Amino acid sequence: PSDNVTVQNGVIQQWVGDGVHASGVTGLRLQNVRVVQCVGDGIEAGSATLRDVTVADNDGAGIRAGSGMGAGKVSMQDFHFVHATGNGGGGIAYVGPCDASARDSHVIGNIGNGVSWTSLAADEQASVRLERCDVSGNTGRGLHISESSAVRVACSARDCTFLGNGGDGIAVLLTHLDAGLKLDLQDGYSSGNGGSGMN
Repeated sequence: PSDNVTVQNGVIQQWVGDGVHASGVTGLRLQNVRVVQCVGDGIEAGSATLRDVTVADNDGAGIRAGSGMGAGKVSMQDFHFVHATGNGGGGIAYVGPCDASARDSHVIGNIGNGVSWTSLAADEQASVRLERCDVSGNTGRGLHISESSAVRVACSARDCTFLGNGGDGIAVLLTHLDAGLKLDLQDGYSSGNGGSGMN
């Protein structure tokens, strides 16, 4: 795959597959881009930097980040001013080993979970950081991290809101005896969700 790809100042609309399909790419940068009404995911990417990006009304996930990197490779995601709304497969779905952050972003009204992380294999490590994000009105959980293998996950949400989601506002469920979790929640709130505020 190619590296260091930049797309800026445009609209990607009604593609038959993913709007942006860049799995395995390192150094993808999207700035001032709208990806709307695509049949697949809005954006499927390996390591990526997103600035002022909207993903809306796509049939798949708004953003599927980390896929295609290969076994043991850590993907890096840095999202700022991202708007994910009305997507059919969740808002932002992180996959596999990652070092991910989303700031000043809105993940609202998606079918499925707002923000989620799942592993590709056992014994993976992931860091997911949310700051000043609104994760509300999704039909599933607001923030969903659930894994049955021996993973290590660090998750933080600072000054974030999880309101009116169909499931739990925040759900971090690691069932393996050797799984490790570091959870840091500060200055936010979770209310009016269909399940627990935090599970």
